[in-house]
Amino acid sequence: MSIVAVGTIGYDTVETQHGGVKEALGGSVSYFALAARFFAPVSVVAAVGTDFRDDDRRLFVDRGWICAAWYSVRVRPFAGMGATTKT
Repeated sequence: MSIVAVGTIGYDTVETQHGGVKEALGGSVSYFALAARFFAPVSVVAAVGTDFRDDDRRLFVDRGWICAAWYSVRVRPFAGMGATTKT
């Protein structure tokens, strides 16, 4: 049996009282596929931005995930809750 994971891949910037990280690999598919790969082969279907880094793409391939449906799309950056962006 294999698993098909459909969702989002993106970069997260998180700040807490204990520190923070900028542009860390995130998104629902990233987290789900990392956990699911211990139980069955995982295929990933997700749209990624044109800024998606090759190193991060290699991370998926090196983990044995089948990435047959990569769609690079131009998107406007999401600023998060309560944040503003210039258009």
